[in-house]
Amino acid sequence: MTYLPPVLSFLAMGLILLPGIKILLYKKINTSRLLFILSSLSLGAISASLGFLLLSSTPKTALITIRFLIFSSFIATAFITAFFLAFGERQLPRKKSLYIFGIIIAGFLLGTISFFMPVHIIIARVHFIRNAPGNFWGITLSGWGKMASGLFLLINVFILHRFENLFKSSNIPIKVTLKYPILGTIITSIINFTIFSHVLAVSTLSKNYFSIFSCGIIFMGMTLLYACVRYSPFEIEINKTETTSTFSILLTGIYLLSLAFISYISSISGISYDRFTILLFVIFAAFLAAAAAISGKARRYIRRFVSDNFQPNKYNYRKEWKYYSSIMNTSTTRKDLLNNTISSLCETMLVSRGCIWTNLAKNNMSNYGLAPGKDCTRVFREFSKTTREKERVIFFNKSSFTDLLDKNSPLLKSALTSDTEWVETIAILRSGDKIMGIIALGPKDTKSKYTEEDRSFLSTIAEELTISLENLFLEEKIIESDRIESFDRFASFVTHDLKNTLGMLSLTAENAKMNMSNPDFQKDAIKTLNRAAEKISALIGSLTAHKSPPSISKTEVNIGNLLTNGMKSYEKIALSGNIVLNLSIEDNLFSMANAKAFHQLMENLITNSVEASEPGNSIDITACGDTDHWISVTIKDNGKGFEPAYLESNLFKPFRSTKKYGLGIGLVICKSIAEAHGGSIIVNSERGKGTSVTVRIPRIQSK
Repeated sequence: MTYLPPVLSFLAMGLILLPGIKILLYKKINTSRLLFILSSLSLGAISASLGFLLLSSTPKTALITIRFLIFSSFIATAFITAFFLAFGERQLPRKKSLYIFGIIIAGFLLGTISFFMPVHIIIARVHFIRNAPGNFWGITLSGWGKMASGLFLLINVFILHRFENLFKSSNIPIKVTLKYPILGTIITSIINFTIFSHVLAVSTLSKNYFSIFSCGIIFMGMTLLYACVRYSPFEIEINKTETTSTFSILLTGIYLLSLAFISYISSISGISYDRFTILLFVIFAAFLAAAAAISGKARRYIRRFVSDNFQPNKYNYRKEWKYYSSIMNTSTTRKDLLNNTISSLCETMLVSRGCIWTNLAKNNMSNYGLAPGKDCTRVFREFSKTTREKERVIFFNKSSFTDLLDKNSPLLKSALTSDTEWVETIAILRSGDKIMGIIALGPKDTKSKYTEEDRSFLSTIAEELTISLENLFLEEKIIESDRIESFDRFASFVTHDLKNTLGMLSLTAENAKMNMSNPDFQKDAIKTLNRAAEKISALIGSLTAHKSPPSISKTEVNIGNLLTNGMKSYEKIALSGNIVLNLSIEDNLFSMANAKAFHQLMENLITNSVEASEPGNSIDITACGDTDHWISVTIKDNGKGFEPAYLESNLFKPFRSTKKYGLGIGLVICKSIAEAHGGSIIVNSERGKGTSVTVRIPRIQSK
C-alpha cells in the first residue's frame, strides 16, 4: 500500500524544480532569474526534507531530517524574499543589490545557527504512532519554534504585499503574464496561513498539515511552470511601483484577529481548535447560502460570477466594453494599442495564440503566445490586397486559413502554408472598402470550436479597434505635420541669416579679385569677415538658446553706467527705424552681472521694440531700484503689442514669432541671459497700445 503523504512531498519537489530547470535553460541568466532558480532549489529541498521526515521510523532519523528542514526553510525564505525584491527590474540599483545580499546572508546565518544548535530549542517533541503505515505522526513546537513560524508568516505577508503592488503597477500585458503566478502565490499563502495559524494556536503539526503544505507547493509549481512555458515572465520590466496598496496587510490583520478569537473561544468552550475552525467555516458557508437564497442582488452576482468564470463562451458585454474602451482610450501609440488589445483579447476568449497586423503607414504586428511565422506579414499584406471576402469575422472550424489564401491568391499557398496553419479565425479591420489590418487567433485553450457568440464579440472589438487605429493615425499625422511646419520655419530662419552672411562674403570675395592690393579694401574686407563671423556666432548661439541658462562670469558693475555707455549702440538701432530713445536712470544701481551679456540682452529688447513701433514714435528706457534687493530695467514702446493668446502660450517658446522671418529666438535668448543673472523677465502688452518689458536682476550694495 502506497503511503500518500511522502508521495505528495516528493511530487511537490519535482514540480517546483521544473520551473527552475526551465529558466536555467535560458541563454542569459540575470539576477532575477538566478534568484528564482535558487528559490526553486530551496523549495525543492524543503519538500524533499518533508518527504524523508514522513518516512522516518525513529526519533533519531526524524531529528536529523528536521535539521535539514529548518535550514532549508530559512534559506528558501531568504531567496524568495530577495527574488520578489529584484523581480521586474532590468538593472538593480547598488543600494537594493546590497539590501538583497544582506537578506541572503541573514537567511544563511539563521539557517546555519538553527542547523547546529540543539533541535529541542525549536522542536519540543516528535510524535510516533504504532501499527500504522508510517510511524511518524507529527511534531510539537517550542516557544522559539512558534516565533520562527510567526517570522515566516510576516515574510509571507511581505511577499503578498510586494506581489500585489507589482501587479497593480503593471500594464495589461504584464498583468496577463503575472496572472497565474500570483494565483499560485495566493493559494500557497492561504495554505501557509492555515498551517501557521495552527502552530500559533496549538503548537502542533500533524502529518496531515505537511501533506496540505505539499499540495500548496504542487499548485505553486504547476502555475509557475505554466507561466514559464506559455509566457515570458522574466522578460517583463516594471520601471516603478507606483501603487502602494495595503489590502494584503489589512486582510492579514483581520485573519490574525479571527485566529485570536477562534483560539480564545475554543479554549473556554472545550472544543478542539480544528473542530471549532471547521464549525465556523460551515456556519459562514451556510450564512452565504442563505443570503444568496434571500437576496436577489446576491443571486445576480453569483450568476454573473458563474457566467464570467465557468461559461467561457458567454461574454459580459457591458463589462468587456468598459474594459476594452479603457484600453483603447489610454493607449497613446499604435504599438501600445495593439499589444494591449491582442493580449487582452486572447485572455478573454481563452485563446493560446494570436496576433494583430496593420498596414497603416508601415506594417505593424503585435503577437500573443508564440510568435507568428516570419512570413506572416507578407501573407496578411497580400491577403488584404487580394481578398474578396465581405464578412468581418471568418471561422475555420471546417477548413483552414491556407484554403482561403489559396482561393484568394494561389501563389501564396505553396511557400507560406507553415506560417499560417495555426490560424483558426480572422477578423478583418475594415474601414469602408479599405482593409486596415487583420486579427488572427489560434486554437482555444478549451479545445472547443469558435461559436457565434465569439463572432459577435470579436466583431465588436474589431470594429472599435479600427476606429481607435484611425484616430491614432490621424493624431500621428497631425503631430508629424506640426513637426514639419516647425522644421520649415526653423530652416527659413537659418537660411535667411546665412544668405545675408553668404552675400557679404561672396561680394567681398568677388571684389578681392580686383582690389586685393588696395589697403582700404583690405580694411573693409577684414571688417566684413569679422561681421560675418559675429553673425554666424550669434546664429549658433540662438540655436542653443532654448537650453538651460548658461553659466556666465559676473563682476560688480553699475547698471546705470552700462546703459549710458551702450546708448550709442542703442541709438544706431533706433535710428534705423526713425525712433527716439528716452533714457531715465537712478543712481547707485549695482549688481553682479556680465557686462557683455547684459548689453546683448538690452540690444535684443530694444531691437524688438524698434521693429514693433511706427516711425516717429519713441521708446522709454528706465532703470530703478525695485526695493533694496532688485533692479528693474523697463523698455516701453507704443507699438503693435501682442495678442493675449500669443502672450500667454508662445512668447518665450522657440520657433514661435510674429515676425515674417523670426522664430522667437530673441526673447528666448533674453530670458536665458536674465535667468543666468538670477533674474527674470516680465512682459505686459496690449494689442495696438504697445508693450512693456521689465528685466529684474538682483541688486547689491556697493562696497
